[in-house]
Amino acid sequence: MATDKPSTVLDQTIAMNLLDKLSSDDAYRDRFSKNPYGALQEIGYAEPANAATCLSKMSELPLASKEALAASKAELMSTLTASLGQHPHVLASITPNDK
Repeated sequence: MATDKPSTVLDQTIAMNLLDKLSSDDAYRDRFSKNPYGALQEIGYAEPANAATCLSKMSELPLASKEALAASKAELMSTLTASLGQHPHVLASITPNDK
């Protein structure tokens, strides 16, 4: 049974690459903030275009700091490889100034 609701699960290699870049690369963080789907494609993400709908919600949220992402890498890996589509806020900052 087909569904119109996008659900995005990242494989472990993509998820690790994403977390590495978001916790260390300011230019990548900027691109990801503006266009999460495009930034994911840069690192090898190749899901259907309907995943862009889900991922576009991520650009509405501020990214957590590089330090916060690095400190939470194991927990984030679990979430990213389970169902990013159900948790688009997972990479968001807890506080507005956490950049």
